[in-house]
Amino acid sequence: MQLPFSGSSAAFAACEPVLRELGTVTHHGEDAGLAAVEFLAQIAVSYELLIGYLHTLRLVQAEGVDVVEFAGRVGASLPAYPPLLTSMAQAVKNGDYGPDLGPLTVQAALMDDLIGHRHAAGVEAVRMREVKRLMDRRIAGGHGDQGFSSLFELLAEPTGT
Repeated sequence: MQLPFSGSSAAFAACEPVLRELGTVTHHGEDAGLAAVEFLAQIAVSYELLIGYLHTLRLVQAEGVDVVEFAGRVGASLPAYPPLLTSMAQAVKNGDYGPDLGPLTVQAALMDDLIGHRHAAGVEAVRMREVKRLMDRRIAGGHGDQGFSSLFELLAEPTGT
C-alpha cells in the first residue's frame, strides 16, 4: 500500500519507522497539502485508466473477444508503461515534445480508425473524440511532428485574461 505524507520533515522522520510498518511511505515535502495532491492525482490516474479499460472491454466484447483472456494480454503489456510515463513526464517538464508515440499527424489518422471502429461496433467513443479534437488543435497549431505528450499544452483551463 502506498501512503503519501507531507508536512514537517522532522515529524515525518520521527514517525517514519512506524509508518513503514503500514506500507510504502513517501514524504512529498514540507507543504502539508502535497500529500493530498498526490493522493487525488493517483486516484484520478486510476479512474482515467479504468474507464478507458472498460470502454475497451466493451469494444472487444462487441467483437466477440473473450474479455478475461484479453485482460491477461493487456496485463502482460503493463510493464512497458513506466518508462513511457517517465519519458512523457520529462517531456512535459522540459517542454521538449519529441514524437513519443509517433508524430501527432500519424496518431490522428489512427485515432480516426479507432473512433470508426467503436462506432461500427456500437461502442461509445466520446473520450476518443475528445483526444482527436486535441490532436487536431495541436496539429493546426503547427505541432503535428510532436508526440502525444505535447497535448499537455492544451490541458489548462482558460484563465479569462
